[in-house]
Amino acid sequence: MSLELARVRTLRRQGIRPLTPDDVDAAAAVLQQVFRTDCPTEPGRLADYIRRLCLETPGYDPEIPSLVYEDAEGRVAGFLRVSVQRMTFDGRPMRMACSGPFATLPEARAKGAGVFLLRHFLNGPQDLSITDGANEQGRFLWERLGGQTVHVHCLGWIHLLRPATFASEYIARKYPGFRKLMTICQPLSILLDRALGALVKKRRPRSARPPVRLIEEDLAPKAMASAWPQLSTRWRLRPDYDETYLAWLLDEMSRVVSRGSLIGRQIRTEGGKLVGWYLYYLSPHRVAEVMQIAASENHETHVLEYLFADAERRGAGAVMGRLEPWLIQPLYCNRCHGYYRASTLALLNARRSELAAAVHAGQAFLTRADGEWWTGFREQL
Repeated sequence: MSLELARVRTLRRQGIRPLTPDDVDAAAAVLQQVFRTDCPTEPGRLADYIRRLCLETPGYDPEIPSLVYEDAEGRVAGFLRVSVQRMTFDGRPMRMACSGPFATLPEARAKGAGVFLLRHFLNGPQDLSITDGANEQGRFLWERLGGQTVHVHCLGWIHLLRPATFASEYIARKYPGFRKLMTICQPLSILLDRALGALVKKRRPRSARPPVRLIEEDLAPKAMASAWPQLSTRWRLRPDYDETYLAWLLDEMSRVVSRGSLIGRQIRTEGGKLVGWYLYYLSPHRVAEVMQIAASENHETHVLEYLFADAERRGAGAVMGRLEPWLIQPLYCNRCHGYYRASTLALLNARRSELAAAVHAGQAFLTRADGEWWTGFREQL
């Protein structure tokens, strides 16, 4: 009697590898399943987003790619987006990698795929790794793998322009059942804001006039890149901006229309010297979400005043941003208030202790425009 041997299928070994163009659709499916299983997206939209931001960026570095996790069947079951940015530290070139979004399917998550992906990323050749959209679970993983929380960047600030309008919009958004009531009360909010605005202007101390007349104009990547080396001398760690990267960044940020209109202005002297710029989204809820403020020394307050005036002209109820240590004094002088941004934590992992120390000590220029927060991948779902 002969026994027929069962045919045994050889399973592939699970592993992590770089994202390739052939993986884009599979990575998009992972994001779709993990983050919005109840709401199918427009076909190809999320895949196009991954292709542009993972494979076609000006700073694409094949040594520090976006990553996928393959299960034993050879299927993509996890994805970690990675972007690379050129930086300088004390004048020496270095590479910074930013992670996010980060997703694994439930069956892969049970096998530790998320930890494997993150460990592989943090062990890459980059000098510095960051993320600025982490939750508490992400923070736990980063710190277990040697990362650190940047506590000052976990704080935010707010400058109220129309307090009543901001409060009514916040209540309507937080408690949808009150939306109709807030709409009925809108005329009262406008009257209250006018009265409060007149009172605040009378009590607001006048800031010192700039030494020369300043002119506000639209952002120009060429002018920004040209002025950046002198504008950024105060920071030991700073991005190595060039015209190509800044033009790409502004174009990509303008595509994230779900956050609102992207608005940016630069400020220069009559002689043509650029002294700073600001960049923010004006959300549908009339909140100006600041992505980046840059200013030369002695012009921080003036750039903030131009920002607040622009947002007020456009009907914003409030201006909000992430706290940057070099802006603490100017923000205080402009009657801004701080708060804790619990849902968007900033984390880092550095190969050298002096890099981490520079970030914690406020000697680094790292803004929302340099991280993952602005990318708005959830809005592609």
